[in-house]
Amino acid sequence: MLAYEMESSDVSDVRIKTDAAFPPALGGLFVVVYVQGYLERIGVPPHVVKILVEAPVLAIFLHVVNRGVRQCAPGFLLIAAYVVWTIASAIYHGDGMVATCLYVRYVVYAYLVFVAVWTTPLTHTSVRCINAVIVTLFVFQIVASAHEVFVRGERVEAHVGALFTSGGALATEFPLFAMALTVSFYLFWRGNPLLLVLAWAFFLVGYASGKRAIYFLGPVLYAGILVWYVLRTRTLGALKRFAGGILVFLCLAPLLLLGVSMSHGISHRQWNRPLERVSYALDAAARYNAAYDRAGRTIGRTATSRHVLATLWSEDKETVLFGWGPRAVRIGEERRYEKLTITYGICGWAQDVICLGWPGMLIYLLFQLRMFSYLWFCPSPRYDGYWMAVRFGVEVGFFVIMLSYIAYSSSVITGGHLSYVYFYLLALLTSPVHRSLLRNASQNEAGTAKPCPLVGEETTL
Repeated sequence: MLAYEMESSDVSDVRIKTDAAFPPALGGLFVVVYVQGYLERIGVPPHVVKILVEAPVLAIFLHVVNRGVRQCAPGFLLIAAYVVWTIASAIYHGDGMVATCLYVRYVVYAYLVFVAVWTTPLTHTSVRCINAVIVTLFVFQIVASAHEVFVRGERVEAHVGALFTSGGALATEFPLFAMALTVSFYLFWRGNPLLLVLAWAFFLVGYASGKRAIYFLGPVLYAGILVWYVLRTRTLGALKRFAGGILVFLCLAPLLLLGVSMSHGISHRQWNRPLERVSYALDAAARYNAAYDRAGRTIGRTATSRHVLATLWSEDKETVLFGWGPRAVRIGEERRYEKLTITYGICGWAQDVICLGWPGMLIYLLFQLRMFSYLWFCPSPRYDGYWMAVRFGVEVGFFVIMLSYIAYSSSVITGGHLSYVYFYLLALLTSPVHRSLLRNASQNEAGTAKPCPLVGEETTL
């Protein structure tokens, strides 16, 4: 087991103790976040659940304060600018500091996880244990959804596995994020087709919540991952993994068509042939995304995004700069942005523009791009299929998060279900503190692990 790295001989006992306590606190955060839906459904009061989520975040914050940060982590200036702009919008609209904290807290929490992992030396054992906790919690979402569908006989949109009980957007985003990581392990670590079956099994979470977008976004993401892998590696081994991925998809395609036929709004009894079902589902999805209700209010994501984009450019300069304030989305009775005539379909970027103005949204977007660019230009952990899989999965996960923020929902900035895991893995891959950990892991596995197709003895195309 790797020993904790010491910065100097006079490291305080308190710092050592918090270093040792940090992995359990981080693992505890993941556990609470990924079972909070079940906690609420078994009767735990919502405010108690919130306290349970906030407690490990507070512990992580105290650990970061105790350890101290000698050098700012990547993205600090942009995340600070995002917070400052939220405060400025709140001051302009008289919303107060409470509204500011509520609006930015999950973005700050996710970055806090990144900073804590970035600055804290971790042992090989603790990292493997935390990763095992994440894998277990991911698989548990499948079990929870299977129980919901096959035992209870229910398909409730607000119930997202064990994750959530108050909205269904995560039922689309979580399976996509889980697929990004799982397929990457098939491609770079172990070419076991069961990993691909597991990747598609996550879509049971979406089926249990009655989500329809997974049937369109899932195959596109899956194909994109396989094609990107082939273009990136360009080896015969990569083509073999690609062919295996296509074969598994063809075997599971009937189950996807069955899910489409049992999903309200995109199925029709008149159509029996697969191509007819797919054509009708695509047409129904396009009509839904561009839909307005009888009162002329937007109810589809595409319609809402276009309406926000067109309307807010024509508003006065104060609204363009500061939106309608951080409380605008929370106080529906006051209808601060009633002129937008929105019923449903606010994506992450639209919420930021509505609440903070265009500069706030652009700052957050630049923050995400800055973090991804830092990963992109970091040295790849070559000769270690496990960490290469993690890196590729995080890269694909970035596009899933951006897809959610730009075109699907606001859950990325209003919850940590995806961003906590994403920023934890991002910090492991990019922090200089963990370079030796990844390098030693590669050396430990050099004699036992099969060579990755990217760097093994495969023939280059």
